[in-house]
Amino acid sequence: MAKFTRQEIEKALDHMDELRDRASAAGDWRIWAECLSDDVEFADMIYGTYRTRQAVADFVCRVHAPFPHLRYKRVWSMIDVDTAEVLFYQLMILPEPEGYEGEPFAVNVWSHQRYAGDNHWSLKEDVTLSRDQANETYGAWMAAGGRFEAEPLKPPSRKSSGKN
Repeated sequence: MAKFTRQEIEKALDHMDELRDRASAAGDWRIWAECLSDDVEFADMIYGTYRTRQAVADFVCRVHAPFPHLRYKRVWSMIDVDTAEVLFYQLMILPEPEGYEGEPFAVNVWSHQRYAGDNHWSLKEDVTLSRDQANETYGAWMAAGGRFEAEPLKPPSRKSSGKN
């Protein structure tokens, strides 16, 4: 028998979305981190893995500092009640440049999460679907007048794997 119901997991997803929206409006991503368990493991395909809510909150604040008011929109999600895991697709939407009236600048992101109970997540893995799409989106955003509010966090250097 499953440890959590589908309704509880769906409610926790909605709660996470609400915290994310509040974090975006305030420009304070520590608000969003309230949905994480104290012992969370957070894996980002570019920046690495962080453990504990505090470490994740610190990282998320640093990585979002250039655009603290960016938004996320969850497009769809799949829930495995037996494992309390969720896979979802979302758009990471950059703030509109002043006076810009075109389509939003958005990057595709997939997330895998494990529900821990009490509106908290114990695992979060984020995958940006395409670095090329991300680079093109940031470039177009900047060309349209988008500006960073802080210096972007530099990704860690990677050793070449010898593969193309």
